[in-house]
Order: sequence, then structure tokens, then C-alpha cells
Amino acid sequence: LRDVFNEFERKQRDFYFIKGNHDAASLSLHKFLYEEFADHNLNGRIVTVGNSGVRVAGLGGVFRGRIWFPQSASSASTINFRSPADLLKSTPRHERVENGLPLKHRETIFPSQVEHLSLQGSADVLVTHEAPSTNFNGFFALDKLANDLGVSLIVHGHHHTSNEAILNHKIAVKSLALAEAWSSKCPEKEE
Repeated sequence: LRDVFNEFERKQRDFYFIKGNHDAASLSLHKFLYEEFADHNLNGRIVTVGNSGVRVAGLGGVFRGRIWFPQSASSASTINFRSPADLLKSTPRHERVENGLPLKHRETIFPSQVEHLSLQGSADVLVTHEAPSTNFNGFFALDKLANDLGVSLIVHGHHHTSNEAILNHKIAVKSLALAEAWSSKCPEKEE
């Protein structure tokens, strides 16, 4: 992967990634992705890609019941830890990794991260690891985030199935299968 990333950089190609649920399997992998290639991490931010002006928002990671599991509107309000800092305060020192969160929770989605992303303005596309509610295992919080950002397309992975759906009669949803490559015309920007 380092060779691929370095080749993209050498050719001055834009590339971005988001967190998955195996990206903190080891400290070395976590450092590779989130320190060595931090500029390409789309998680929690919006970037304008290509010459078309398309704005892409990214939210990687997974929801965990111990933190927040917003699969429905009612469960969205049940928050055990609002931010990584809140969890770190209650994490015993012996469970911390390099005085930070345990690796598992470095790929956890916290309410503060979703809130921060929703306040960054509008986007055309939302790229997530978890699925919105169009998937049986999807999350209401992602529906709300997509609406808050005003996106016309959500692209997600994690469930390893290729599928297309429509959310709220207006947002296209593309689920990617395991290792699926997919290309689509970006949503047209209004002048």
C-alpha cells in the first residue's frame, strides 16, 4: 500500500481514504495511515476534488454500542461518550496505547466527530464506512449527516455487498462490495 500511495504522490494524483474497521489492527498500520499519509485522510473533513469543484465529505470508522449506536432516531440521543477525549478520561492507563485511546477506539465514530463534520458546510458526496438506513444494518445518524451536508450521493463499504438505493427520495446511495472498484460521474454542480 505504501508503494501505491507513493506512486500516486509521485504522479501528483489526488487520493483520499477513510477509516475502516481494521485500520487500527496494529500501531504500525495506524501510524502508516494517520501519520505518514495524514494529508490524504478524508475522515472528518470536506475536500474539493478534481477540476469539477465536487465537494466530498468523509466519515470513516464504525459505530460501537459502548460509545454511541444511532441506528434509529431514538437511539441517536443515547450517547455514552461524546468525544474521544471523554472516553480517554475514563480509560485506565494500562489500556491506553502511547497514552492515547486503545487502538480499537481509534476507528470508532463519536458524536463530536459527526457534529464537527456537519458544521463544515455543504458537500456533494458523503463517503462513509458504515451504511445509512437504506441498509438493514445502517444508521440514522448517517441519514441526518447526509441531509445536513446537502449531499446527493452517499458511497459506503463495510457490508461487502454491491447495491444501489435512494434515501429520502433524493439521495443516491451506492454500497461497495469487498474490493469493488466503482466509478461514477460526480453529481453536477449547480452554477
